Amino acid sequence: VDENGPLCDCGKRGCLLTVANSEALEAKANELRKEKKYLSSRLNSENIKVDADTICRLADEYDSCAMAALDSIVVPLSKGLGEICDIVNPKKLIIGGQLGSSSQYLVSKLRENMESKMSLELPGSHIQVEQAKLRELGSALGAASLVLENKAELLFEM
Repeated sequence: VDENGPLCDCGKRGCLLTVANSEALEAKANELRKEKKYLSSRLNSENIKVDADTICRLADEYDSCAMAALDSIVVPLSKGLGEICDIVNPKKLIIGGQLGSSSQYLVSKLRENMESKMSLELPGSHIQVEQAKLRELGSALGAASLVLENKAELLFEM
């Protein structure tokens, strides 16, 4: 999503994983703290640990610096999700993982950003963007469900 972005584990630059993850979010928050642009932000406190969970929590509490940090990953994330939606054409996007499960603010900004970039004529304009409700358990429950649905095939292939 950003050809001049950071180097990814895959060897390419600017993959979605490198520009819209916890590390990118924490780096942006620290950059904003150094700029001292958001003096009233609780992220400027010396006693606070600047990690993704804290940034997400503070953004949901309307902390300006935390919201700006999350805003910095919304555009590349929207771009990546938009491209996926163009290909797959889903009815619903469930935003999960560490960041999506932690921040209602992030999910609402993604919803807003994706809706504003899609015209009413496109199928993508009707995609529902929702926050995952199962948090860390979602992936594990999905994997278990897949195994249970396919147990006969899995057993008889052996």
